[in-house]
Amino acid sequence: MTPPETPSTAPRTWRKPPFIASPLLRYGLIIVAVVYLVWAFGSLPFNWARISEGLPRAARIFSGGFPPNLERYELLITGFKESFQIAILATLLGVFLSIPFAVMAARNIAPCPSISLVAPSLLYRAAFTR
Repeated sequence: MTPPETPSTAPRTWRKPPFIASPLLRYGLIIVAVVYLVWAFGSLPFNWARISEGLPRAARIFSGGFPPNLERYELLITGFKESFQIAILATLLGVFLSIPFAVMAARNIAPCPSISLVAPSLLYRAAFTR
């Protein structure tokens, strides 16, 4: 029995094909996008004097957070627990409200067609109107 032939070259590796196959179109779009971005940023009304005045203020504000001041950690813990409780209660309320509406919206479970027609419209109105 003879061993299988081994290829003389290394095996080819797969490369993902480019999103735009034509190199001329691909590089042309990149050039157009770069030119547009340069033009767009050039037309923005930056007030460099005002920005330079604001940088020290921003540094002072952000440096106030480092190192963190944990003197009032009780207040932080209380706020965290309150936020966590609100999130849990809101989730439970959403689940408990969604179950009756889901049953009412199901055509094969709702007792009469009027309920199965009204419930989806209420759900649609609640989801897409503000």
